[in-house]
Amino acid sequence: MSDRKAHLFVDVDRYISAILIFGGVTLVLMITVHRLVLWLKKRTRASTSRPGK
Repeated sequence: MSDRKAHLFVDVDRYISAILIFGGVTLVLMITVHRLVLWLKKRTRASTSRPGK
């Protein structure tokens, strides 16, 4: 019984660390994508506001 409990705790620990890593990566990706979108919007706005387009 105690062995099974210890195994369960190890699984939960691994699960939590995986979630934390995944969450961190997702957060970084979202921030990067957000900045990219803002940068692209700024670029397209600058090119469309140019006369002769």
